[in-house]
Amino acid sequence: MKTLAIDCIDLEKVYESRKLQGLIPPKWKTKRVTALNSLSLQVKRGEIMGLLGPNGAGKTTTIQILAGLLVPDNGDAYIHGINAIAEPERVKRIVGVVAGGDTRQLYNKLNARENLRYWGHLHGMDGPYLEERIDFLLELVGLQDRQDDEFEKFSLGMSQRLVLARGMIHDPEVLLLDEPTLGLDPKASREMRSFIKKKLVEEQEKTILLTTHEMHVAEELSDRIAIINRGSIVALDEPSKLREMVPNDFRIQVDIRNITPQIQQALSYNGLVVQDHKYLEHENVDRFVISTDDEERAIKRVIDAVRLSEEARLVGIDLREATLEDAFVFLTDDNLEVSVNA
Repeated sequence: MKTLAIDCIDLEKVYESRKLQGLIPPKWKTKRVTALNSLSLQVKRGEIMGLLGPNGAGKTTTIQILAGLLVPDNGDAYIHGINAIAEPERVKRIVGVVAGGDTRQLYNKLNARENLRYWGHLHGMDGPYLEERIDFLLELVGLQDRQDDEFEKFSLGMSQRLVLARGMIHDPEVLLLDEPTLGLDPKASREMRSFIKKKLVEEQEKTILLTTHEMHVAEELSDRIAIINRGSIVALDEPSKLREMVPNDFRIQVDIRNITPQIQQALSYNGLVVQDHKYLEHENVDRFVISTDDEERAIKRVIDAVRLSEEARLVGIDLREATLEDAFVFLTDDNLEVSVNA
């Protein structure tokens, strides 16, 4: 489809490793790890698609295939209609890959302009066009006043912006952003998120596939989010729709001091679903997180449970709706079967 920037069709990838078990006679043990299991994913042009998943779920493998750096065992992947497997060099001309926190591809003793010029040469760029492109990117990422400074003098936030500029030196139509806010302080992270949304998408009309472990980053930036687990997409929808997939839409956080086994049992068996329980030593309270679809009834049952002991005190109670993090934990539960909405 012409409206698709990214189209992955039934991608499969299995990694094999061999470990020597004995010398005489030589005995090898082969381990097979399935990275992608019939993964299909479509991203529209001009869209920010979040790709969330546990470690080892297949996110990096997917990005490497889309960037033309890795060949899958089966399936196809297209970037703007170009087959990333059959024509990886053409794909590399229209895709930019940016790994947050990875500054190894920039050189400490070169200044910002020299680093970008080096990468422009690697992409076959030269002359006035390259210099104009460098000027444009330095202004875009707000580093025009620091272009003559050596890279080793940059703060982490500035380094991340230069890493992003490096990935855009050849003016790619699709950006694969892997943890773009990794390691940034709250202020720098907010600036990066604003830059991605306003400068890259709204002004530059780029298509972005974003991976992150920070749920608030994914929720703020993504038009849609795909959740991957064990190499397959287990859910795909708008962030608000993913939250609605969590059973028992509300979460009640309850802090109780001087709790008794009787109260704890009442909380667990009084029609309430306890999602989490931990003791906060610095506050001397037991904190419970309870899921429910009827907050008024749940609060009443919590109060009734606390009243079972004269010494117990209900220190705090807080009600919130299910979050994207709740949805992520729920949807990546290996014991769960979920139908994917595309």
